Amino acid sequence: MHEIIYLQMGGLSNYIGTHFWNTQDVYSDEEAAQEVSWSIRHNNRGEQFFHPRVMIFDYRENLGNLRGNSIENEGDDRIGEETPVETWNERLQVLQQPEIPPSRYQAQFDREDRGATGETEPQDEEAMLSEWKSPEPADIRYWSDFNHVNYAPYSIHPLTTWTRRQLEGSQNKSAVTWIEGKDAFTQYDKDTEFMDTALRQLTEECDSFQGFQGLIESKSFGGFNSMISERIAEEHPKRVTIDFVILTATATGQPRMDMAKDSSILSNILTLHSSLHFSSIAVPLLAFEDWHSGGWKRLVPGLKSDSYSMSAIYSGMIESCTWPIRRVKAGREAESLVSHLNSNGKIPFASLEGLLAPLESFKPEEEIDGFILNLSSYERDRHRHTGILASYSVARGIPKTTLSLMQNSREPRLRERNDTNPYPLPISHPRLFCSPDGAQVLSSVPIYSSLRVEPAVSDVLSTHLNWGERYMKGGDLTVTGLERDEFIEVLESLRAAKEHYCSAAADDSDQEE
Repeated sequence: MHEIIYLQMGGLSNYIGTHFWNTQDVYSDEEAAQEVSWSIRHNNRGEQFFHPRVMIFDYRENLGNLRGNSIENEGDDRIGEETPVETWNERLQVLQQPEIPPSRYQAQFDREDRGATGETEPQDEEAMLSEWKSPEPADIRYWSDFNHVNYAPYSIHPLTTWTRRQLEGSQNKSAVTWIEGKDAFTQYDKDTEFMDTALRQLTEECDSFQGFQGLIESKSFGGFNSMISERIAEEHPKRVTIDFVILTATATGQPRMDMAKDSSILSNILTLHSSLHFSSIAVPLLAFEDWHSGGWKRLVPGLKSDSYSMSAIYSGMIESCTWPIRRVKAGREAESLVSHLNSNGKIPFASLEGLLAPLESFKPEEEIDGFILNLSSYERDRHRHTGILASYSVARGIPKTTLSLMQNSREPRLRERNDTNPYPLPISHPRLFCSPDGAQVLSSVPIYSSLRVEPAVSDVLSTHLNWGERYMKGGDLTVTGLERDEFIEVLESLRAAKEHYCSAAADDSDQEE
């Protein structure tokens, strides 16, 4: 029923994805069309489970306790358990990694879950709520430490350390280069055939499949994702693909000074180029270290600069701007979103901006527009950009009077999706938003989130283009697997895309005049 398949690749992507799925878990059937994002499965005991329709890729060592606690066993071995190997008259020594203990929060969540299923005596509800505590950032070691949902075995794809750079004598052992990511995909698909098994299983169980929604961390999974995207485009050419690409390295400074940083920025450039060809909509997201300063920081004074906390902001924006896709009676809204933002099929890039805060945070005389955070632009002064080509905006839990003020202060040509219900904050969410007196942590918060096709997107392209041109003057392209002429073609394609944005915006501005 208008299903979406989700892809998550890389550490920060999976932190964001964990917040995303915990939020999906709190929606009722009256709010969300569950079949859009969830698969209904039965385990070997005949029990019914809802599993996220997602494929998760990460390094095995980043899974934490997920392999032990969060995967419903449907007859397969647990992730990370070794299968005994028979040999011919040889002694075999098996070294097994000790199981990672659950986090404090996960252990607490597991106790409640066992009580709910009758495995233990259920606690008195009032006593349980008084003891229940949200995660502390310092307690979160892995993204699985605050996970609420059960993943099917075919959803989890752990990559082993051989995918990392381990060449003898290398000064860059910890980075995953673009070409290594592509090679890792080739080897992993050869070993597991996951494209013809796990992914095919997800697509074949759909009744009216719309497409894909991806979360990609370019630094560690850019090359890997490019291979998946190419295969998906070949096998599902008519399905939409909405990708959120996390650019986890800043394309500033002098190239050829830091090998790891250079490799990461090159992955940014090549991931943007891959998105240009294979994504219906691609939303570049800056690393949280690169978010512009502004009034938005005042709205979240308790925000800490760690992956658990910052990923909650990313997730709130992403979850809300795509909320109409999963809403009850949404229909084929993913296709509608794509056709609105990329009507001619030539401009896949869009920016993401929004506002996530209690409305009591604003004073009557304050300009709400000044508190909006743009996750895709380095620019602090957003007002210098004009010529908005299209926008797809979602307002949740915002009163009509406030919403009208926001609309009056912004470009009028937008498509709005308004919902009276605010954005829910599961108990796993960082304690960022409290009641005005600070005595109570909020369980929901108003949110405004918008995908925009605007010249501001070209700033990200320009920054990477300029860095790439500087790198070309003597930089080593071995890590990309490309010849010099091929890399020049990549830069030229991105330059053409950047200029297309600017010229389209200029033409649109002339027509208005």
